[in-house]
Amino acid sequence: MPLNRTPPASPAPAISNEAPDNIIPAISCISEQQTSKVIAELPNIGPERKKRKVTSKTTDKNNDHISMAAFNIFSKDQEKRFEDLVEKINNIILQNSELKDSVQLMSNKHDELLKRISELECEREEDKKRIQLLQDSVENLERKSRACGIELRNVPRTSGETKESLCNLVVNVGKTLNVNIEKSNIREVFRVKSKDNSDPIIIEFDSVLRKHNVIKGVKEFNKNRNRNDKLNTTHMGLQSPVQPIYISESLTSKTQKLYAQARAFRKNYGAHKSEGVISKRERPSTRAEATPLRKRHLATSSCHLPHMIPRPPEKTVRASPAPAISNEAPDNIIPAISCISEQQTSKVIAELPNIGPERKKRKVTSKTTDKNNDHISMAAFNIFSKDQEKRFEDLVEKINNIILQNSELKDSVQLMSNKHDELLKRISELECEREEDKKRIQLLQDSVENLERKSRACGIELRNVPRTSGETKESLCNLVVNVGKTLNVNIEKSNIREVFRVKSKDNSDPIIIEFDSVLRKHNVIKGVKEFNKNRNRNDKLNTTHMGLQSPVQPIYISESLTSKTQKLYAQARAFRKNYGYKFCWTSHGIVYLRDKIDSQQIRVNSESDLDKIRNTTM
Repeated sequence: MPLNRTPPASPAPAISNEAPDNIIPAISCISEQQTSKVIAELPNIGPERKKRKVTSKTTDKNNDHISMAAFNIFSKDQEKRFEDLVEKINNIILQNSELKDSVQLMSNKHDELLKRISELECEREEDKKRIQLLQDSVENLERKSRACGIELRNVPRTSGETKESLCNLVVNVGKTLNVNIEKSNIREVFRVKSKDNSDPIIIEFDSVLRKHNVIKGVKEFNKNRNRNDKLNTTHMGLQSPVQPIYISESLTSKTQKLYAQARAFRKNYGAHKSEGVISKRERPSTRAEATPLRKRHLATSSCHLPHMIPRPPEKTVRASPAPAISNEAPDNIIPAISCISEQQTSKVIAELPNIGPERKKRKVTSKTTDKNNDHISMAAFNIFSKDQEKRFEDLVEKINNIILQNSELKDSVQLMSNKHDELLKRISELECEREEDKKRIQLLQDSVENLERKSRACGIELRNVPRTSGETKESLCNLVVNVGKTLNVNIEKSNIREVFRVKSKDNSDPIIIEFDSVLRKHNVIKGVKEFNKNRNRNDKLNTTHMGLQSPVQPIYISESLTSKTQKLYAQARAFRKNYGYKFCWTSHGIVYLRDKIDSQQIRVNSESDLDKIRNTTM
């Protein structure tokens, strides 16, 4: 009887000792603790994996089969490990999605901040233009206010100096220069403080012609005289050491600075060298150039983030002998900026093995078991083991890809956060600059208002005077003289510095008259009040009193006000009517209110003052 011999065992296929090239067992997003925990729980698959120890309980007597019970234990263990991996992958994908939402939110915030910066920069440019216009207006108004003025420099101050003594000094200057100057020709005279304590004297004449005559007289006086004999204190009869006297136009501070620079230029380069020596003077910039905001666009695969750094080109890495797989995350992971799209996420999940409680048992056929169906051959076990190894490798590769993408997202979030902070800082700087510009604009507006008020200090306004055919300045001057006769106020043509009509919305075209002194203006306004006093409404100043051939209509005479003061005056009159105030008037270009005859007058400088009065009365 032949002996039963165990057939020779088929050689088991060699287990590869090479680790896959793309395994990067590191989770570089989230935190280091989470990364270490995930890596520690990954299956230890690699060349160090020891062969499953086969005992007598799991094989038959000839060691070429494994018992089905041992195989089921091994299979369940593998299934559990797969379930753990799938759970970790799902957690990483969830965190990836949260990171993606954070990046998208930061991107939206970034766009909002860029838009706000653009708005602030546009507002700043508008403020700069407005400031420049106001500065030009201030310069023009100051120049206009000094049109009839001269400046006497180097005149020593006398003890007990008064305006009367200064007027006498100016009259003596006219006699010295052979120019007719009377006290009535002097509108204003005063000293101004200076850094060198010379305290020059400012004289405002009644006309530009008189100013030019004085300047011309100085040139004629100093002509052909030696340096020591030019106009000085002895010529003016001053009891002081001999020192030269300088007379020039009264200049604004800006023009004075420019004039000093021009004199220094003439001294340094000479009048004959001024052409061709310097083609363009370099002046210091009046404002710092705003550094343009550098825009960096960061491209991503799915988030469409406009501010990420582009992904560097991928390099092919040759496979090297697989080292021992460590549970520690490597430090050399190079993050390429990208983000996982929904399609990629779905693809990763779809490719995961369908492992779970619903997984059916592996069907064992007669080829993989012995006759009693309670053992599985070693060859079948090796095939199953390789299949499991392949699935583990795929899962680890997918985990590494997700980890890499999470790391890239983390870098993107950090970059966006830094950009966000820079933009916030820039916005803060622009808002501070805008506040400074607003303050400067307000100061310039106040300066313009004060200068316009000063330029109208000697002016009155005639309203409701009909225009005549062929009207000229001469006819307007005659009209003003007739007004003076009607009001019993002495007005001559020589007292009128300027007269003209201005356009208005209601086509009344009021007449603006500038007198030679503030006193004459006050006399006219006082004469109007005296004339209309105790007269009925129809008999107050009108066209018939002025001898005009036109239908009877009232004539109104008041101070010449700035546009801002006119608007404020109209609001104050409406306030007086609505709240029962007795009086509303203007004086020296200022609006006043008074509740009762014996109550204190209230100065109104702006609309906010009316609001304060309104709140106190309610």
